[in-house]
Amino acid sequence: MPWCVKQSKGIVLQPPVHILGLPTELGRAMKSIWEKWKIFYGRVQEEKPLRFKISVSSLVIIFLGGSLLADANPLNLLMPGSIYPFPAYDSRATVPLYTIERESGKLVKIERPVLLDGSSVDRIFRLSAAVARPSSGLAQNFDHLVYAVPFPDFHLAIQKVWIEKGNLVISLDANSLRHELEERFQGERLETMEEPAALLDGYFKCLTLTLAEADLKSDEQIKFISYSITHPEALDKYKEFQKFSLDARYQVGQ
Repeated sequence: MPWCVKQSKGIVLQPPVHILGLPTELGRAMKSIWEKWKIFYGRVQEEKPLRFKISVSSLVIIFLGGSLLADANPLNLLMPGSIYPFPAYDSRATVPLYTIERESGKLVKIERPVLLDGSSVDRIFRLSAAVARPSSGLAQNFDHLVYAVPFPDFHLAIQKVWIEKGNLVISLDANSLRHELEERFQGERLETMEEPAALLDGYFKCLTLTLAEADLKSDEQIKFISYSITHPEALDKYKEFQKFSLDARYQVGQ
């Protein structure tokens, strides 16, 4: 280093050459700063407590600077890995759902994660929403992906659910079902109501089969599944093409 001269007693600091050539007032100021620095440097060499304080102060500055850069609580940096978010625990259960395969139109069973907590009624509402929007899921035999038909939000038509004497009853608002179908086919010219009726049939067939196999945690064993419809006249124009009856009672286990 050009500003250090090594002597027998140690290292002696000398002001850099560019400081000596500065104007008088600025040069004196710089020389004053340099002299103070020489004194401080000499103390650092001689006083071990001062070196310790400087080391600790440097570590504190680095520590606080790191916390600012990481936008984290400084105390969290004391725990390795705590600044990284831990993955949230997924409490959803993988359950079998029935759906309609988009390419073939066949009824297939897939598996999807669904949050099944709460009462049996809560589980029914969650499963009805999962059947309406199956997206794509792994087939139960895990050999290929199934791209399922997305249904309209038919689950929003469910008004009430109750279980009485082994009979699971789902109350539906037919006006809401018609509204969902009209939204799906808005702007389309349909010669017949066959396609909308097929969506109704597909959804409620899949829902019935899904509920029949699901663990609903009911206080009593469910033996039948049936639907109760309010304002049934709203579905009159689809009845001619419907194949799945909403007036029938379906036995569980068959």
